[in-house]
Amino acid sequence: MNLFRQVTGVAAAVVILAGASVAHAVPFEINAASFSAGAGYGVDSSEGSGTLLDVRFSTSIFSQQDFSLSSIDSAFTFSFGTVSLQEPNSNGGIRASETDSLGVLAFLTFANPQGATSNLVASGSAFAGSIADSASDYTLVWNPLDVSFGSGGLFRVALSDLSFSEGGMQTQFATITLLRLPSEQISVNAVPEPATLVLIGAGLFGLATVRRKRPA
Repeated sequence: MNLFRQVTGVAAAVVILAGASVAHAVPFEINAASFSAGAGYGVDSSEGSGTLLDVRFSTSIFSQQDFSLSSIDSAFTFSFGTVSLQEPNSNGGIRASETDSLGVLAFLTFANPQGATSNLVASGSAFAGSIADSASDYTLVWNPLDVSFGSGGLFRVALSDLSFSEGGMQTQFATITLLRLPSEQISVNAVPEPATLVLIGAGLFGLATVRRKRPA
């Protein structure tokens, strides 16, 4: 009876391992990216009475992204576009009248895992004063967006926050993080594979050998 219990325990343990859940990679395909700047951005005809902040947004460096994520919290980062602070330092740099209506929208168009466009919102902040000093002149802070897909799947889209202490161009990066797998991306191996059957056989053979060597 003891031998039977040992054999049964070994076989059950191996079969449980064979039937463990297996996660399949989630394919991502992003076809397009774009910015939409608020009404406070632009080029003033006269800086002496300027009301627009000269920050320029471009996605010319974006290219189609195809990648896969297979585990929770795995992530992929790519170049979304560029942001360039070109406000001239004449007439005191950034004027108080140039610090409003600086919100920004960003759009990512997904073909996979769901065919839709994700909209992200950023708060832009400009600080009145010279652009030639070391103080902060302009910041862009993004709100991450969680996107549901499939049956219970969830991923996060996040853009990198930017901070300028002088004029120039910075790359805007985007990161996709897998937060939860959908149920259809998880499968169970219910039938042991040949390698698993070999392990079961080896375990049974070993226990039988031990049994035969026991004194009568």
